[in-house]
Amino acid sequence: MKKFAKLFGKSLLALALGIIAVVGLGIAGLLSYYGKFIGTTAVTQSVQVSLEESGWKQCTGSPPECELTFIVEGVAGDTITQNVYLKNEAQVNANIELQTECPEGFPNKNEVSPGQQVECKTNDGKLGLTVTYSLKDTGGNEVNPGDNGVYTLSKDNSPYTLTIDYTFAINAAPGNYQITTTVVPV
Repeated sequence: MKKFAKLFGKSLLALALGIIAVVGLGIAGLLSYYGKFIGTTAVTQSVQVSLEESGWKQCTGSPPECELTFIVEGVAGDTITQNVYLKNEAQVNANIELQTECPEGFPNKNEVSPGQQVECKTNDGKLGLTVTYSLKDTGGNEVNPGDNGVYTLSKDNSPYTLTIDYTFAINAAPGNYQITTTVVPV
């Protein structure tokens, strides 16, 4: 009887292992999916900037190609003007905000009119510089920001002219002042 139980136990184990092997091979032959799509998309920046109405720049590279610099000269008390250009290449409108960094010497910023005028003042509160923005579409029509200072660039891919006026106080010290305007998506 012991012999029979020993033999029967071994064959039962062998039978179980055989069934597991057959089931395993059967499952391995089934598909776990029918297909796979792996896509790569190359995306370009929607709002681009330029110092002219050509040579449009995107924020790529190091330093970013969209950091454009210019030098304008003038006399304290006068308004010094620089035009720069923006365009929206997306198929939807783009909302932007203009952020101003005041130069050293006039570190205190006061938003007089959001998106349109910023005052840069000295540490003791004296006005040193006023930066004024004016955005116009291709037809020369003024584009006004909303109450929150946000401008909308239409989806027609036409260039906009952003006029930046720098008006220094009549008693501004001679020197070079770096004022940064950043175009920010909203």
